[in-house]
Amino acid sequence: MRSYRAKYFDGETPSSQEVLVKINEAVLEISKDGRLLDTWPLKLLHRDPVYISVIVVLCQGEPDARLEILEKDFLQEPLLKVKFQKEQPLQFKKSQIALWLSALVVAVGVVFLAVKPVTKMIARNISHAREKQMLGAIMQLRPPTMCQLSVSQGIAFEKLLSKVYPIQEGDKELGIEFHVIKNAQVNAFALPGAQIWILSGLLEKAQSPEEIVGVLAHEIEHVKQRHILESIVRSTLLTSLMAISVGDASAVLVVDPHTASQFFTLSFDREMEASADKGALNRMRQSKVSTQGIIDLFKRLDETGPASKIPEFISTHPAGKARIEMFEPYSIAADNQPILTKEEWRDLKRACQ
Repeated sequence: MRSYRAKYFDGETPSSQEVLVKINEAVLEISKDGRLLDTWPLKLLHRDPVYISVIVVLCQGEPDARLEILEKDFLQEPLLKVKFQKEQPLQFKKSQIALWLSALVVAVGVVFLAVKPVTKMIARNISHAREKQMLGAIMQLRPPTMCQLSVSQGIAFEKLLSKVYPIQEGDKELGIEFHVIKNAQVNAFALPGAQIWILSGLLEKAQSPEEIVGVLAHEIEHVKQRHILESIVRSTLLTSLMAISVGDASAVLVVDPHTASQFFTLSFDREMEASADKGALNRMRQSKVSTQGIIDLFKRLDETGPASKIPEFISTHPAGKARIEMFEPYSIAADNQPILTKEEWRDLKRACQ
């Protein structure tokens, strides 16, 4: 009758001891130095399924004790072989884990692929009236200081705007409102309710009217393509699934102070930014406006902005180089006519001062 080396944990002391085990009729005997320590009935034995690379045997009725068998041919013992093969703990657990992991990967992939089309569908089913209600909440949360342009400044701004809006089919139906906001940041952004805010810092720092035209064209495309709503819906989709499931798509637009505060830091994904760039380029080409202004702006942002330090594949905007390469072939205006006179441009840059 063969003996097998094993480590015995009796469940009472913290350490194990080297023992010999052997099968003797209907019991497993555990002995050390010729002294019998314990006997376990074979019918109460089972292999611990938690352990994969080692053989750990447990005995029903002694929950704290266990045996770690050090010789693998122990599993070939005739009285145990059939019993352990029926249990097949290792193969079953491995396949189960693999199945669950596969299901998890598939589920994550499905959710990832579904988010974008789902957000587009929801955004298209939200009315402009509902969108404007959101804007009201935003204005209450953080009322902006809107600049009152002088008559001459208003005329100059309209001359810039007329180059890119409304010039395409469906533009007038958008009903976009443009406001110059007193703020030192060099920025402009689109908000729910077809609003585009141009911060006075951008006017002050811009070096040509064409830069502003390019920025306006870009933000107009965000409005036209409903990127603002898509971004908002996507960011709140998971927490709003219950409301959507009962058919109230507008429920995702319930605005509380926390939600509204996020609109000011809202960012679009790379696909949206690239699409807005492409739409802006089409508008500028249609009006024969030189793209040199927006190219110059991209170059300055690359030199001074944090985006230049962010690898393209993780940045939300396409890299400046990629954007420049898209606009560069159209840098020479077809009619080569300035949009504003020097006096008009100088006057407009002083808005909000």
